[in-house]
Amino acid sequence: MLSFLLSTILILYPGDPIPRINLPAGWTATVYAEDLSSPDGLALSPDGFVFFAEESAGSIGFVASNGQVTLYAGGFSNPEGITFDSEGTLYVVEDTQNGSLFSVSSKGKIEILTDLDAPEGVTINQEGNILVTESNVQFTGSPVNYRTSVTEVLPNGSTVEIQYSQYLWSYSGITTDNQGIIYVCNEASGTGTTNSVFKIDPSTGVRTLFVSGLIACEGLRFAPSGTFPLYVVEEDLGSGNGQLSVISSDGSHQAFATGFLNIEDVLIDANGNIYVSEDTSGMIILLEPDTGAEETSEQVSPMHTMTVSPNPFNSFIKVSLSVINTFPTVLSMFDTTGRIVFKETLFGTQNNEVYTIATHGLTNGNYFLQINNLNSSYSVPCVRTNF
Repeated sequence: MLSFLLSTILILYPGDPIPRINLPAGWTATVYAEDLSSPDGLALSPDGFVFFAEESAGSIGFVASNGQVTLYAGGFSNPEGITFDSEGTLYVVEDTQNGSLFSVSSKGKIEILTDLDAPEGVTINQEGNILVTESNVQFTGSPVNYRTSVTEVLPNGSTVEIQYSQYLWSYSGITTDNQGIIYVCNEASGTGTTNSVFKIDPSTGVRTLFVSGLIACEGLRFAPSGTFPLYVVEEDLGSGNGQLSVISSDGSHQAFATGFLNIEDVLIDANGNIYVSEDTSGMIILLEPDTGAEETSEQVSPMHTMTVSPNPFNSFIKVSLSVINTFPTVLSMFDTTGRIVFKETLFGTQNNEVYTIATHGLTNGNYFLQINNLNSSYSVPCVRTNF
């Protein structure tokens, strides 16, 4: 019997650094939640809380504002993908051979919406439609018997098949961009095929290969804006080590963070912070721009906020700083290896002052713009591409 619970199950000690995670300069990796039972799917609630599915425990939890891990709903069988709609209803899929799609209202009412064939991922598109992936890969002995699909679940519980495939593919994570185009991970990538991420037109069901060369592609996510870059977790590169990669709008990809154990899903909040679920360790890991050292002077340099445009960019990018500051501020750009490709010291900045950086000599890919002043820093990811 399904149950709805709201009780604290663990006091967290967030903020512990994780030295084994390798990141670009200006980023840190810390423990966001720990002692979880095989954390898998991640979702951001409309009010900004990070929710997670615990596969082994059969439950859904979230990290409360006081840092406590709190149980939200229980009684599921291998919950994997989770997502929210704009009204705060949570949707959960069970990764079992005869799994189901559930809704959990903000008042705790749990309902079965429909039964599915081994569902893995779930998302809500811009029109509010529920999209799920189904894959029987773990229930068959041979890739030639794989069957996988992207399915839309209608409000009355009936389903519409958007795309169906057999043989070498196994759809896992699913997301949509701000144009409604569907992106799905092929978790079978690296085992007989290099095809990693597909794009699917929701109106026609036509599937095109978007990314090749990833290993065990599991979860993928855009930032809330629905624009590139696209973040993808590679669950296991072959030795129990996972990797977070970033994908540009042209389908090129490169590693963003390495040194994980097996990882399952990725989530980006409105501030650009990245969350990764690591089922081997039972942790959710927070990746965030370095906020700088503790104050060493009575003079406090105000924290800038930074707006960049266009993003993606090509021959130039404009940076607007929103705080008046009399202290020297360093504006720099670096690639995902940490190599600095632009650096300039600004001696005094005005509110909404705009700086233009010429980027003709840069190759297409992912970069980070960073500002540093007396005791604070702020970073924004950006992408160079051909329009």
